[in-house]
Amino acid sequence: MTTPYLTFTPYLTFTVDQKTADDLAYLVAQAKNGLSDADKKLSVAMLTEVYCALLDTCFGELLKQVNEKHDIKTLAEAQAVIEEIQSKARHYMGWISGFLATEKVIKVIHHFDSLVVKAEPGSDQAHFLKLPISVALSEKASLNLNSLIDGSSTNIEQGIEILIEATDAAIVHVVEDPKRIMKFNLVVDKTLGGVIGLLKGVGYKIIRKLGKQLPEDSYVMVATHLGSFVVTK
Repeated sequence: MTTPYLTFTPYLTFTVDQKTADDLAYLVAQAKNGLSDADKKLSVAMLTEVYCALLDTCFGELLKQVNEKHDIKTLAEAQAVIEEIQSKARHYMGWISGFLATEKVIKVIHHFDSLVVKAEPGSDQAHFLKLPISVALSEKASLNLNSLIDGSSTNIEQGIEILIEATDAAIVHVVEDPKRIMKFNLVVDKTLGGVIGLLKGVGYKIIRKLGKQLPEDSYVMVATHLGSFVVTK
């Protein structure tokens, strides 16, 4: 009898803060017996904060690191854009809980729960999101990040594109899949599409603009940042 060959699936990893972990555990338990309006509101708030935290991890932390070493005007612009996107997400997501069918919210809770790797009880480790990515993105990231770190490449713009692709992949799991499960009416669907579109339009544009202005001594910083949440092996 032969042992099946197990292939490694590359993924993105993002730490889940304690409040989100507690809210998720509560909602999973509540879902067994139905959800109140307050529970549905909490579900939306939880997913919104996860989306905002994801933007902090992908972009906010990097912008902060670069800002500590370099004075680049576009940095302030980029930080302001990311904060505006987070603010609008909180604003528009805040009013949709009244449009949610309980059974669909329960499906989204279970979907999100399936993405979270739980820490062992009593452990000092945190829960974390584990979001699968394509092998193509993984291979591209591994090659580009390693070459930026060892100095054999100075193609930082490709590094920025990988950062954007990784963010897109995370958004599929955290935002677009829940949106698909919910099957909103046209008005709500367009509103949420607008929130996502703001990041993919204005947000990515300013990040690409910043990438062209980064000094060469920040390239390793960008690659190391990406490597902190892109797991390729």
